[in-house]
Amino acid sequence: MVQQFNLVTDPWIKVLELETGEEQTVSLTTLFEHAQQYRQLAGEMKTQDLVIMRLLLAVLHTVYSRFDANNEPYSWLELDSDSMQVKAAVDDFAYQPDDLLDTWDDLYQSGKFSDVVVQYLKLYQSKFDFFGGTPFYQVTADEYDQLVPAKKKIATGTGTVSVKQINRQVSESGNTPAIFSPKVAEFKDQITIPELVRWLISYQNFTGVTDKTKIEMEEKFSNPAGWLYRLNPVFAKGQTLFDTLMLNLVLVQTDGDQIYQNQKPVWEYDTVIKYVEERKLHKRLLI
Repeated sequence: MVQQFNLVTDPWIKVLELETGEEQTVSLTTLFEHAQQYRQLAGEMKTQDLVIMRLLLAVLHTVYSRFDANNEPYSWLELDSDSMQVKAAVDDFAYQPDDLLDTWDDLYQSGKFSDVVVQYLKLYQSKFDFFGGTPFYQVTADEYDQLVPAKKKIATGTGTVSVKQINRQVSESGNTPAIFSPKVAEFKDQITIPELVRWLISYQNFTGVTDKTKIEMEEKFSNPAGWLYRLNPVFAKGQTLFDTLMLNLVLVQTDGDQIYQNQKPVWEYDTVIKYVEERKLHKRLLI
């Protein structure tokens, strides 16, 4: 039997209840339906909470850049009803940034997120399967071998990362044992699925250069560290998790040109290969 775990419906996010202060583990669906009832995220580390918050904000930015607080698409957007994605480029003259500001205000006044967030997650639920054909925030062995140089393919035995290295409470590589680890040696690679999901997402954001394999490209480029690895993140914190997410939900950029930013997260691509090819094209245009 194939193992299943879906981030949309299965509990994996740690939160603190607002009234009792008790720790709960919830799914994406439950979190967005009841964000106003939670005080904050409550993962193993504050850095992990930051990563999870950024994932939650990615969902919210995507949804509310297309739909208002009444679950209706913006009149100046052409959306595909099946995918909930933007079908055509937005005319700069038709774009109404005040509509997005009204959406933020309406949501904040209502004190909760609207139904369209969960509707969107249900539509893309298969892409949030941790073990499926398109495993969340991962690549399959075939996809990996298609993207990397021959000397880095899986059969060579390179490019592997153990659970104890992904789990930053242990943070042990094959070369450097963690002397003060909270787990003894035989348990360092043991972990629950919800905890592995949290740490994998964290690892994607913070991993250093040496833990990565370059994809194969004609152009030379440096191998960057995880995005959060290079930042000094600052975020606003509210009285509830809903408040915190809203205070960091920036639907309109106030600096620079007022143009519509089409949000397209990685789970909206059919395959990782298509995502990488688009990123390659974008990089070539910048060179």
